[in-house]
Amino acid sequence: MDPEPWTSPQKILVILAHPDDPEFFCGATLAKWARAGHLVTYLLLTCGDKGFNPTTHPDMTPDKLCAIRHDEQYAA
Repeated sequence: MDPEPWTSPQKILVILAHPDDPEFFCGATLAKWARAGHLVTYLLLTCGDKGFNPTTHPDMTPDKLCAIRHDEQYAA
């Protein structure tokens, strides 16, 4: 049985918590659907501004990190 019996383009909403989650959890499926002509929209509940670690540049701020994550997600 075909798991995707859609006969016309669909609107698909992906709701996840963090930037990069869609790509890690279901990126291949989302890419397949987008290539098939479906409209895929993300709703991310955070902007990724808490991703600091010991190697983070000392000038990094949550606002700067949020802007970087936004740009990365848009490019993805």
